[in-house]
Amino acid sequence: PATILAGVAQAARNGVLVKGGAHLENLGRIKAIAFDKTGTMTHGKPEVTDIVAFQASGRNEADVLS
Repeated sequence: PATILAGVAQAARNGVLVKGGAHLENLGRIKAIAFDKTGTMTHGKPEVTDIVAFQASGRNEADVLS
């Protein structure tokens, strides 16, 4: 509880809204994250580091980028 509160407070100081401790705890299990292109990230300078197509989609990197 104290560590969760500290984590939520630290995130808020850095401009990130975390709606509850459960979401903060789930961050440790995240393997990938996706943002849409309509302004989800409006601060900073995001940079694409990897492009991964879901295997079940049958698409490759070129398909995803087109």
